[in-house]
Amino acid sequence: MRLALATVGVGVLLVILGATRDWATVTAKAAIDGLGSGQLAQVGVAGDQLGPFSALAWFTVLVALGVLVTAGRGRWPVGAGLLGLAGALGWFLVEAAGRRADEVLALAMAGRLEGLPAGATLTVATSPAGPALVGAGIALIVAAGAWTVLRGRAWPAMGQAFRAPGDRAPEPLEATTGEPPWEGG
Repeated sequence: MRLALATVGVGVLLVILGATRDWATVTAKAAIDGLGSGQLAQVGVAGDQLGPFSALAWFTVLVALGVLVTAGRGRWPVGAGLLGLAGALGWFLVEAAGRRADEVLALAMAGRLEGLPAGATLTVATSPAGPALVGAGIALIVAAGAWTVLRGRAWPAMGQAFRAPGDRAPEPLEATTGEPPWEGG
């Protein structure tokens, strides 16, 4: 159980780290007749601007906490939820990574990227590092979700102290001395 939760934690960290990195960089250049061309500005676009990666990663943490508060068969839906969130993250990754150059250029043309002057020639350079980190994080979340579905039923339940009073085993009675408890010494 601890290994699955740690795997989810590392996976979420990788997704957030990858989603906050620049997936593309837009460079604005201007050309002036007789003087040549020069770079005017450069703006990075993070993965979170292309899809809800960090939000889904934080939601994955909440679902993973379900492993702690469930037991037995109740862990199967938690594992299925982790697999579903990993699937959603994977879908957004494929969508965003596949069209990131076009999407970033569309954001720039629509004026949604600050720091780019109007009328400049725009070029987009992409980086594989952010999507690769998100993909690695998704793989870890899939592994933890599958492990929870397959083996979660056998993992230990939360401690006895945290159960509702009706679920607790009766506590053993203490030996009495015949004196009321408030008079003992």
